Amino acid sequence: MEWIPSEEEYNPEITKEQWIEVIQDKNIFNENALITFACIQKAKVATCADMAEDFGRNANFYNSNVWRTGERIYKKINCPLWQRENGTDRFWSVCCFGRDLKNGRFEFKVRPELQEAFEETGILEGYEDNSFKPDEKISREEVSKILCLLNKNLINARVEKIYVPTKNDVFINTINIWYKYATSL
Repeated sequence: MEWIPSEEEYNPEITKEQWIEVIQDKNIFNENALITFACIQKAKVATCADMAEDFGRNANFYNSNVWRTGERIYKKINCPLWQRENGTDRFWSVCCFGRDLKNGRFEFKVRPELQEAFEETGILEGYEDNSFKPDEKISREEVSKILCLLNKNLINARVEKIYVPTKNDVFINTINIWYKYATSL
């Protein structure tokens, strides 16, 4: 089974640098989007039903987040879209390739440029064992390391580039995915 769309069929024309910019935009890669893409990354390729079984939530959570993230990216950078024969947009293809499986499920994998941007930023690295635990509590040590990292970034960043998370942002429920990055400094 081949991945769709093929590179010849559709390319959103988003560079790794543009991907880095959009994944750092909390309005595009919000909490749910980060969780969804971390789960796809963890599985390498995944169906929404498989992610629901492996990571919790329901399959629609993952499906709608892939689709909505693609839609938000399109609205921000006006990239080309892949469309069905009837003219409706396939926003999921902005971020992923997909394929139908024999069991009736649809499998996603992250586009290579987006994968490279995730790797370069370290946003979705998770723990040393490569696990992702978005709903688990974190230790005092983990919080301390993250706060040290944030402080270091605040001191070294230019003011217009600073992202200071609030209690309602991605920071609260996805803090664990930054832990590995913080401990590597």
